[in-house]
Amino acid sequence: MSNKIDLRSIYKKKRAVIEDNTLNAASKVIFDLFIKYIGKKKLSILLYYSSIAHHEIPTIHWFSKLEKQHNVFLPKVRDNLLDMEAVKWTENIELEKNKFGILQPISICYEDAKKLDVIVVPLLCFNEAGHRVGYGKGFYDRFLVRCKKKVQKIGISFFEKYEKIDDLTKLDQKLDIIITPNKLIQFT
Repeated sequence: MSNKIDLRSIYKKKRAVIEDNTLNAASKVIFDLFIKYIGKKKLSILLYYSSIAHHEIPTIHWFSKLEKQHNVFLPKVRDNLLDMEAVKWTENIELEKNKFGILQPISICYEDAKKLDVIVVPLLCFNEAGHRVGYGKGFYDRFLVRCKKKVQKIGISFFEKYEKIDDLTKLDQKLDIIITPNKLIQFT
């Protein structure tokens, strides 16, 4: 059985042993594929600030590179709510750790979710249909429902292997694209 709890545990352990230089190299390749995919049109992009504690693909250098061409936003988890908002990123944005230990903006100036064109979604693993296993709180799934129908939902992953996810629900949002260090996978 491949339930989300077990898959989370497996992939957290797999990521924990990846060396930082390997993750940094993967980030560069994934970023290049991401830029090639989104093209030159000016977009509004929600990009998560990668968590060192979660050993995620580093995105810290993506912000200043993307800002030259696009409007870039960071997610902010609202305290005491199972809700997330988008806050405009700037070079001097003030960040603080939230209750999950993830850096997020202090600002409460939120962007309308319907104005976003691209959402870069964190994940641990994914299946052949584009469903992902995240960290289990459902912030992105609930946020994506509030976005316009044509928003591009893009996951980035160090791993390419499809996993069977047995406990998907109607609330789980499917991604359009997964980008790994070796390929870009589109789902229909």
